[in-house]
Amino acid sequence: MNLTRGERSALHCAMLSALGASPGEPKSPEESARQAYAEAVALHDDPAQILNMADAIADHVFAAVYDSDCNFALVDPSPLLESWPDEIVDCAIRIAGYRRTLDGRQPGKQRYTDAPAGEPCAKVTLPRDLFEGGE
Repeated sequence: MNLTRGERSALHCAMLSALGASPGEPKSPEESARQAYAEAVALHDDPAQILNMADAIADHVFAAVYDSDCNFALVDPSPLLESWPDEIVDCAIRIAGYRRTLDGRQPGKQRYTDAPAGEPCAKVTLPRDLFEGGE
């Protein structure tokens, strides 16, 4: 469907409202996932691709955490970002339930986590070929 910028923006705002999410900084991981879902559907040309990538990310991270001694993950998307645009990977990871966090050892390097502050995390790297859905 061809929507103008104004129509996409109105759809995005309506979806945020319907999902109970604010347009600002998310207050919870659930709100972050809802914001990302609204973004994927309203603003991206192929939302199914992002939703499918989110499922692949969730499955990959779940398997890695299951095999670890931790209950939470610190996700490094760097390899996946070599083959997919930042905005698609970011949106998919947030839909999968992970929020952005900065890596203190590597300033400026983006990571994602589902852990409360101070909790140990399994380090999970998203492989470049994790999702072969298009790009």
